[in-house]
Amino acid sequence: MAEVPELTEGSAVDRCRFGDLGLLNGSWPVIGKLPSWNRDKWPLPLFFRQEPFGGRAFVVQYADDNPNQYIAEAQTDAPPAGAIEDMLAGYGVVEIGLRQIFGLPEPE
Repeated sequence: MAEVPELTEGSAVDRCRFGDLGLLNGSWPVIGKLPSWNRDKWPLPLFFRQEPFGGRAFVVQYADDNPNQYIAEAQTDAPPAGAIEDMLAGYGVVEIGLRQIFGLPEPE
């Protein structure tokens, strides 16, 4: 396996919850390991969702060791700084978003 360059939470280009089908079906190959990677330095952020019709807004928290485990939600007037939209993206949506961020063409 290749060694991957050091990454920090400050170098992240996007944050989202997404499915692992790309890893399971081999579309996303594992290319290496980060020997100094520390899970504690990459906590899950708070998430934010708003009801489409009622307009109520909520801050949502998931378990840091299991992003599928819902811990709590609290109604709020506005999203807190750093909160991201509470959604679960498919791996294809993540691929499209990353291609757009990096200006890469669609695969043929």
